[in-house]
Amino acid sequence: MQEIENSSDAFQFMLKGDHEVVVYGVLKSLNIRPFHDNYQDLVQDGRLAFVAAYDKYPHERENQKKMLNYIYQSVRWQILDGLRQTNRISAKNAGWGGG
Repeated sequence: MQEIENSSDAFQFMLKGDHEVVVYGVLKSLNIRPFHDNYQDLVQDGRLAFVAAYDKYPHERENQKKMLNYIYQSVRWQILDGLRQTNRISAKNAGWGGG
């Protein structure tokens, strides 16, 4: 039950003000635009990564700028990992993989 409350707090924080723009900023920095095939999926992945990062470091909540920098980097890594995995699977299915 505590986990659900923490996630609820994280979602509230993300939706408060302009914090959700972190997710869109990460996608823009990776040159992923709204016309990308998986854009909406990546936005959702970014939101989930945002919540996970927020929940991971409750002691950083006093310093919002520092916390948002950490969340940005965490979201970026999560999305990059997902993109790499998708590319590996696509390459393997296309016969390019070494496996």
